[in-house]
Amino acid sequence: MADINWNHLQILFIRYMRNDQAIVRELYLGLQRTVESFLRGRRVSAEDIAELTQDVMLKIHLNREQYNPDLQLKPWILTI
Repeated sequence: MADINWNHLQILFIRYMRNDQAIVRELYLGLQRTVESFLRGRRVSAEDIAELTQDVMLKIHLNREQYNPDLQLKPWILTI
């Protein structure tokens, strides 16, 4: 996940928390790539990556109000 720009994703996520609909697609694609990369690094099968990514994306969405913008996004995402 070295090429992930976490600062940019964090800015987008904070805007998402404030209901900025203009960034949803960019944020979703960035988070999707991040989750998929994380799972590939753990040798998860290709079939399971798609399903697990959708599960994680839903959890991120449902728990977005629990994120503290004063903290880094990466640890929060990786614990979902």
